[in-house]
Amino acid sequence: MAINPAIQVAIVDAYNNTVTNNNSVAVTLGILSNPGSATLTGGGPVTTANGIASFPALQLSQPGVGYTLIASATGFTSLTSPSFTISP
Repeated sequence: MAINPAIQVAIVDAYNNTVTNNNSVAVTLGILSNPGSATLTGGGPVTTANGIASFPALQLSQPGVGYTLIASATGFTSLTSPSFTISP
Protein backbone atom coordinates (compact mmCIF):
# COMPACT_ATOMS: atom_id res chain seq x y z
CA MET A 1 0.00 0.00 0.00
CA ALA A 2 1.38 3.42 -0.94
CA ILE A 3 2.21 5.95 1.77
CA ASN A 4 -0.73 8.32 1.92
CA PRO A 5 -0.72 11.27 1.62
CA ALA A 6 2.04 11.24 -0.96
CA ILE A 7 5.46 12.43 0.18
CA GLN A 8 6.41 15.74 -1.43
CA VAL A 9 9.82 17.41 -1.63
CA ALA A 10 10.22 21.11 -2.43
CA ILE A 11 13.24 22.65 -4.15
CA VAL A 12 13.99 25.78 -2.12
CA ASP A 13 16.35 28.75 -2.40
CA ALA A 14 18.68 30.11 0.29
CA TYR A 15 15.72 31.90 1.89
CA ASN A 16 13.62 28.71 2.11
CA ASN A 17 11.28 29.82 -0.69
CA THR A 18 10.05 27.15 -3.11
CA VAL A 19 11.67 27.66 -6.52
CA THR A 20 8.48 27.42 -8.57
CA ASN A 21 10.09 28.25 -11.92
CA ASN A 22 12.30 25.14 -11.85
CA ASN A 23 10.57 22.19 -13.51
CA SER A 24 13.56 20.08 -14.43
CA VAL A 25 15.16 18.86 -11.19
CA ALA A 26 15.21 15.06 -10.74
CA VAL A 27 14.67 14.18 -7.06
CA THR A 28 15.28 10.71 -5.63
CA LEU A 29 14.20 9.31 -2.25
CA GLY A 30 16.17 6.63 -0.44
CA ILE A 31 16.07 4.96 2.96
CA LEU A 32 18.49 6.46 5.45
CA SER A 33 17.42 4.59 8.61
CA ASN A 34 15.94 1.16 7.93
CA PRO A 35 14.83 -0.54 11.18
CA GLY A 36 12.58 -3.03 9.38
CA SER A 37 15.10 -4.03 6.68
CA ALA A 38 12.54 -2.85 4.13
CA THR A 39 12.77 -2.33 0.40
CA LEU A 40 11.70 1.08 -0.91
CA THR A 41 9.75 1.33 -4.16
CA GLY A 42 8.45 4.44 -5.91
CA GLY A 43 11.39 6.60 -4.82
CA GLY A 44 12.08 8.07 -8.22
CA PRO A 45 13.77 9.85 -9.69
CA VAL A 46 10.81 12.22 -10.03
CA THR A 47 11.00 15.50 -11.95
CA THR A 48 9.78 18.61 -10.17
CA ALA A 49 6.67 20.52 -11.22
CA ASN A 50 6.52 24.10 -9.94
CA GLY A 51 9.43 23.25 -7.64
CA ILE A 52 7.74 20.21 -6.05
CA ALA A 53 8.55 16.52 -6.52
CA SER A 54 5.67 14.23 -5.53
CA PHE A 55 6.01 10.51 -4.78
CA PRO A 56 2.46 9.05 -4.94
CA ALA A 57 3.56 5.39 -5.28
CA LEU A 58 6.12 5.33 -2.44
CA GLN A 59 6.08 2.07 -0.48
CA LEU A 60 8.17 0.39 2.21
CA SER A 61 7.92 -3.39 2.24
CA GLN A 62 8.23 -4.00 6.01
CA PRO A 63 6.78 -2.44 9.17
CA GLY A 64 9.16 -0.68 11.54
CA VAL A 65 9.64 2.20 13.96
CA GLY A 66 12.20 4.90 13.21
CA TYR A 67 12.43 4.94 9.43
CA THR A 68 13.96 8.05 7.85
CA LEU A 69 14.20 8.95 4.19
CA ILE A 70 16.76 11.07 2.37
CA ALA A 71 15.87 13.23 -0.64
CA SER A 72 18.65 14.04 -3.07
CA ALA A 73 19.03 15.97 -6.31
CA THR A 74 22.17 16.90 -8.21
CA GLY A 75 23.31 20.41 -7.32
CA PHE A 76 21.15 20.66 -4.19
CA THR A 77 21.69 19.87 -0.51
CA SER A 78 20.18 16.55 0.56
CA LEU A 79 17.27 16.57 3.00
CA THR A 80 16.51 14.01 5.72
CA SER A 81 12.93 13.34 6.81
CA PRO A 82 11.77 13.18 10.40
CA SER A 83 11.55 9.61 11.67
CA PHE A 84 8.27 7.76 11.14
CA THR A 85 6.58 4.40 11.69
CA ILE A 86 5.19 1.91 9.20
CA SER A 87 2.55 -0.19 10.97
CA PRO A 88 1.83 -3.82 10.04
